[in-house]
Amino acid sequence: MERMGLENNNGEAEERAAAEEGAGRDGGVAGRSLRNSAVYIVRDVSWRLGWMFKNEGLVVSSFLKTVGVSNGVLSLLPVLNRCGRAIPQLAVAGMVGRVGRKKFLSAAGTGIFGAIWLVLGYLVHRHSWQWSRETVLWVTFALYFPSMMFFAGAVLAGQVLRGKLIPVNWRGRVMSVAAFVGVPLGIAATIFVLRPILARDGIGLQPYGTCFMVSGAVFLVVSVITLAFAEEADAPRTRRISAAGEALRAMRKDADFRGMVLIRMGTFVAFGALPFYTAYGYEVSRSVGVEWKTLIALCMVALQVGKLLGVAATGWIADRLGNRAATVFTLVMGMVWPMSALWTGWLVKAGLADVRLYLVTYVIQGLAMPVFYISTNYLLEAAPEEKRPAYMAMGNTAMLIALPVLPVLGVMADRLGLEALLAIMGVFTGWLCVLALRMGEPRGRLGIPGTPVAP
Repeated sequence: MERMGLENNNGEAEERAAAEEGAGRDGGVAGRSLRNSAVYIVRDVSWRLGWMFKNEGLVVSSFLKTVGVSNGVLSLLPVLNRCGRAIPQLAVAGMVGRVGRKKFLSAAGTGIFGAIWLVLGYLVHRHSWQWSRETVLWVTFALYFPSMMFFAGAVLAGQVLRGKLIPVNWRGRVMSVAAFVGVPLGIAATIFVLRPILARDGIGLQPYGTCFMVSGAVFLVVSVITLAFAEEADAPRTRRISAAGEALRAMRKDADFRGMVLIRMGTFVAFGALPFYTAYGYEVSRSVGVEWKTLIALCMVALQVGKLLGVAATGWIADRLGNRAATVFTLVMGMVWPMSALWTGWLVKAGLADVRLYLVTYVIQGLAMPVFYISTNYLLEAAPEEKRPAYMAMGNTAMLIALPVLPVLGVMADRLGLEALLAIMGVFTGWLCVLALRMGEPRGRLGIPGTPVAP
């Protein structure tokens, strides 16, 4: 009897020890998740600040319009952007899958990206006044394209890192917190840094050079922040997996994955028209005798406000209703976006409203912009863990397929006019919204193993 009692006591002790070990392990996972969420928020806020000073839709497009390019040349900006970001995806995906710690790849790509923008900013600020328009364009595009290639690697590694480190049911809240911290800081930086630079830092193209240097410096800081993630090394793969093969198999077998790839292609085209909203605003402001450069900072503030509202809405929708519902919301905003530009532009040109009413366009744009983040989360949920690099690479590379459409947008703007192009974009985004409504919600259909539950 005594021996049986001892055995029972030993069994209970072993159970308690196992329970304590499991609780400690769960606490360790939760602790790492909290730390990684905090690092992600700081990184995302810094990323937003850096991107703001080289925003393609406002700063870079305004820089090119100041150089004096046509709409056809302006359409090369999104072509180089998307082409540079899409070309290396499947090649980088294999590397991301093989590397045990993804944060080093993301940090390296981000750092090189920042260094390139530092160099471009220095050249524009110090030498652009000596150069011809053609030289400025060649130098800009020659550095812009490789910067996007390194950016692509940084983003892909960062996306896989997010899927690995941030619990699935925390992502919406993490995105919302990052926005609620980052957007007010972005507005403050716009008012107290960007606006004075554009208003007082030299003449001609020099202010834009300063903006690019600030952006590059911030991205170097982002590179260092990325190294702070608490990331455990992945187990080495026993066999080499072809990212292209995995992605093509997913395209054949998964209808929802195909649908999201089509949506990402479509939003690539819709946002490829982004420089033309600036071109239209440039045209609207000139029609009433206002210099467009004086409105850039206000447009940036409006964009940041729209992003704040958009991220808050999509984060709430994604956590409670799923990423498909959040995708539909952003696409509805994307449909309203060009219509708001046409409506406000017409009122200003007709003398019925102040030119600052055009800022509404940038608020709506901000509401639509989370579509890329939300569609990424959709793919992260739908993908089995070991296949995430392939899924994300295909989702990003798909944009390359739509690349030939972007130069056509410039031709359409020159031949049909900016108003016709924006109207077409509204109808096209409406079709994408219908496509999203026909897709399923991956949450619950495909789980992500090892994901802790949010408290």
